[in-house]
Amino acid sequence: MKDRIKIIIDNYLENNRGIQKKYIEKIIYITDTDRCFIDNDYIYFGEKDKEFRYEDDGIYKNNIESAKQRNKFKSKNLSVLNSASEIYKLQIEIYYFSCNLDYVLYNIRNLKQELKEDYTINFTEQYEGKEQEFIKSLNQKTYR
Repeated sequence: MKDRIKIIIDNYLENNRGIQKKYIEKIIYITDTDRCFIDNDYIYFGEKDKEFRYEDDGIYKNNIESAKQRNKFKSKNLSVLNSASEIYKLQIEIYYFSCNLDYVLYNIRNLKQELKEDYTINFTEQYEGKEQEFIKSLNQKTYR
């Protein structure tokens, strides 16, 4: 996981000539847990659920074993990040949401995969350089 973040930083610097690593103050990693830490008893079979479907009572997937494996993999990676104080000699701060990030940021549960990148780009443009506004918006949100 740490190596993946290094690659992302290197790619960013490569694609944004003029910005050097020394100008990066810290890494802020915003992630959802996708409920990867829940007990396997809350993973349910959903015949039509090729993708994960998140509901108040648990996770639905048409392949329960793949959901369990995903949870194991994701929780391991998040635990690695959680134990790190820096990556690539940069301080790291990690912010977690218990459900999917789409729900937290856009109040849309189970956003279609093909829309996630567009929503992320819009989010980044909306809050770039406006960290305090972003934090204020999180504190004001109400969820369905």
